[in-house]
Amino acid sequence: MDVQLLRGRFWMARKIENVYIVNINEGVSIITGLTHFIMEQKIIAGKISGAGIADDLIMNFFNPHKKHNEHGEFFNHNTIINILGNFFMIHGEIKLFLDVILKKESHTTLSGQLLEATISGMNNFFIFPVGSLPVHQPFSDTQNWN
Repeated sequence: MDVQLLRGRFWMARKIENVYIVNINEGVSIITGLTHFIMEQKIIAGKISGAGIADDLIMNFFNPHKKHNEHGEFFNHNTIINILGNFFMIHGEIKLFLDVILKKESHTTLSGQLLEATISGMNNFFIFPVGSLPVHQPFSDTQNWN
């Protein structure tokens, strides 16, 4: 198994085979950290999955009571229980599309499109470059799970 340790200005990472596990430095924007990592590693497209703790989170989300999208800002510690997204490079610029699920008070969650957030604790992001994406098997009723 090929394992490499990598360091950048805003991040630390481990590369295992063709998959990266990225940890963004505390106080750095998730968008900035991921963008710098992707640019420095010269990854042209892929998928991102991760979780962490963030402050100053800005996102767009659908409000089912008002039946339209809203812009929300959350300034206290936010637990991001899941970030899923993808990215690609076009004309030398990285385009990130990240959907986030937040754990809120009283056991509720909020999901939407992440626009900005600053890392304030634990975080890990798995980056799967194009060509190394996990293979998803179609569901089969006859598949043996034992």
